[in-house]
Amino acid sequence: MTSYFTEHRLTYTQELLRAFRLDVSRIPRQLGYSRMAHFSGQFRRYARCSPSAYRQQLETSSSQN
Repeated sequence: MTSYFTEHRLTYTQELLRAFRLDVSRIPRQLGYSRMAHFSGQFRRYARCSPSAYRQQLETSSSQN
């Protein structure tokens, strides 16, 4: 089960990926993660894909509209 704080950070991550062209490797540090692997693992469990794949899905869906 994901804590409220972690869920909030991961939801915010989705917003950052959607709204900004930040390099995916910069996002975890901005959100207080010390290791990219830990962040990526939590994001995968939450969103069921990697942060890069999530952004790619957003780009694909917006180009189809």
